[in-house]
Amino acid sequence: NKLSGYSTAYNSGFTGDTVEHTHFTGRSWPADKYYDVYTTQDPFTMCNGSPCKGHAISEIIEWYGDFFRMSQPTEIWSNRGGHFSNGSYAGIYRYQPGVGYAVETNSFRQVLTPNH
Repeated sequence: NKLSGYSTAYNSGFTGDTVEHTHFTGRSWPADKYYDVYTTQDPFTMCNGSPCKGHAISEIIEWYGDFFRMSQPTEIWSNRGGHFSNGSYAGIYRYQPGVGYAVETNSFRQVLTPNH
């Protein structure tokens, strides 16, 4: 199930229930094509029993020593990158769970490219 975030205070801004079993009213969810819902916490089986090729998860775990930790039951969103204070663990391949709100000090930015 899609969850808005951890609580009404820490969430994505999308309308829905939270981990704390409260309801947050905000923006409507975007079309399904703009995000992924993973089925397990195992990076090698999280896409309906298979690795998620092209998601930059199972194929890049801990590249260049960057930190990797899957989402947890209370941390249902993902953060990429990291803060400069994370040192060598803050590279572009860093992957860690989050509660759903923006982390303005992390370094990751989305890049869209045409698929030809």
